[in-house]
Amino acid sequence: MGTSNTPRIRFTNPVKTRNGEGVRIYEVFEGRYINGAIYDEAVDIWFPCQWDQHGYYSNKPNGSDLVNVN
Repeated sequence: MGTSNTPRIRFTNPVKTRNGEGVRIYEVFEGRYINGAIYDEAVDIWFPCQWDQHGYYSNKPNGSDLVNVN
């Protein structure tokens, strides 16, 4: 999805998934990928997740994509 070198996500601002789920970012490998976890409140579990360098979960829009909280 993301092809630009301009960051789509600002990690100095709060981050969540497009679906509104809580996110913990563990490590950002600049120019490569992002490791973290998504919180599923319904079952009180953190699920490990990996996003591309722009915060996309897959190559098409997905509810697990990262977005900044407004």
